Amino acid sequence: MLIDGPSLVYRGYFALPPLTMSDGTLVNAVFGFLQIVLRGMQDLKPDYAMVSFDVGKPQFRFDAYPEYKAGRPSMPDDLRLQFPIVREIAAMMSIPIRELSGYEADDVIGSLVQHARGAGVDTYIVSGDLDGLQLVNDHVRLLTTRMGVAATVIYDEAKVMERYGLRPDQMLDYKALKGDTSDNIPGVPGVGEKTAVQLLQQFETLDGIYERLDEVKGKLRDRLGEHRESAFMSREVGRIIIDLPVELNLEEGRTGRYDRRAVAQRFRELEFRSLIDRLPPSSIAPTGHDDPERETGGGLQLSPPLPSSPRAQADPSADPGAAIEGVEPRVIGPDGDWGELEAWLAAQGEEVALGWATGEGRPLERQLLGIALAGADGSSWYLPWSDDRALPAWFERDGRPLIGHDLKQLVTLLAMRGVALQGPAIDTLVASYMVNPSLRAQTLDDLAANRFGASLPERPAPGTLDEDAATARRAAGEALTALLVRPLLEKDLVEGGMMNLFTEVEMPLLPVLARMELAGVSIDREALAAMGVAVQHRLAEAARAAPLPRAGAAGHEAHANRLLDGCIGPGGAARQAPGGRSDP
Repeated sequence: MLIDGPSLVYRGYFALPPLTMSDGTLVNAVFGFLQIVLRGMQDLKPDYAMVSFDVGKPQFRFDAYPEYKAGRPSMPDDLRLQFPIVREIAAMMSIPIRELSGYEADDVIGSLVQHARGAGVDTYIVSGDLDGLQLVNDHVRLLTTRMGVAATVIYDEAKVMERYGLRPDQMLDYKALKGDTSDNIPGVPGVGEKTAVQLLQQFETLDGIYERLDEVKGKLRDRLGEHRESAFMSREVGRIIIDLPVELNLEEGRTGRYDRRAVAQRFRELEFRSLIDRLPPSSIAPTGHDDPERETGGGLQLSPPLPSSPRAQADPSADPGAAIEGVEPRVIGPDGDWGELEAWLAAQGEEVALGWATGEGRPLERQLLGIALAGADGSSWYLPWSDDRALPAWFERDGRPLIGHDLKQLVTLLAMRGVALQGPAIDTLVASYMVNPSLRAQTLDDLAANRFGASLPERPAPGTLDEDAATARRAAGEALTALLVRPLLEKDLVEGGMMNLFTEVEMPLLPVLARMELAGVSIDREALAAMGVAVQHRLAEAARAAPLPRAGAAGHEAHANRLLDGCIGPGGAARQAPGGRSDP
């Protein structure tokens, strides 16, 4: 996978809204770059990856055409500052950077493509534009973005023909005819995309057109003849160089040889939490662990299980991170010995935390897959859920604290299944928000990484052979993380003078909010449907009256808000129903 660095960074900067970190640092270009690259890693699963950047001016192109890229505004400072971050992350992911002074990233990629083909390796070019279509052949494909950065499309020879009606080897001549406004390549004035395609379908190449120029009819022939020099100059300026002295070195670019934990932590610092789960698997141990053989798909295997007790764990007080990563719960089946679990619960005292696993879907409609319990000694249990599951009496006890992360979710899920959780709540999600409300997300993954330098067991991939075991490890890891981080958060709450607010207001409010969610809100569905139809009509009318402005994301948002304001009612105010009640 050969990554066109500048193209993806520019695409992220201009396609995404101004995404900023909590301190105001703009990172939309970095986020866009990573979103496309990780999508490529996920979809293509490449054996090797490299990234290329521009270095210096491509003087040979300016020599051929001094107006190359003329009129393009200089790079904004807040975009320029994001390139070092992209380079840093590429280095952290062990993606080698290839560049050559005086040449653009496209030229370096074109040359690497040739080296790869000589080595018998097929290539995917990942880019934010279509310049690389001229390189596509039976061993080279182009993955590019469509509609921003989220959607992608892969061009092979058939896809190029489907979209353009041309072969990839005709795309350079196509550009020479129609020009390229983004690079200020003139082409032949008056020849657009449709005409360029028709000419190349008839005459095959740019040379063929001019060799048989007398067969072209009317003003088009005159225009082509008048701008012959411009056409051939445009072809040379737009041609990607394929013979630069750049090193391929496949083994240096082999994927997976990176510290996934370190990269995940850097993503958290950049507040890219949504991208962490998309990081590709790593084949090496995280920083700080000397024995790579100890790491497996489920975390660190720290010690063998004891024959008649839950798996022995690392001492969580000595090494919380290792305990979290090495968590291996005792799974109790439908016919399991509940006596052992009851004895374990009695031995733990008040120090028991809960984790749980759910399916996808809306919060109150998710399937409850299972519940995990973790104790202060690092041991844990996992109880797969079934409709006839009889839970231990501990779940309905009074007095002992209920510890977990986002407990309201579990309270509502169990209440819908006839199980009432009792006791004072200690919710690490609420505590984490109170300690640091500026963070946009307060996940257990963040807490484990920031507080203990640890990574929770990965969420299982659906349909894998060890899905059930991975689900149990993940739930147990969440329970243990909540248990271990609790005293740290409570210390911060005390130091911040917020402990009374947490215990006397926030936690008593938790079951109240849960009951509100379970009660729901009554809605007049017919009135809501009628309102939807009316809004669609008003939107259509407003759109016809006010065309969408070409003002970027901010302009589109403001325009949409104006349209929606017009749909609320006359004067922008909600219409009043009889009795002063607003319409649904």
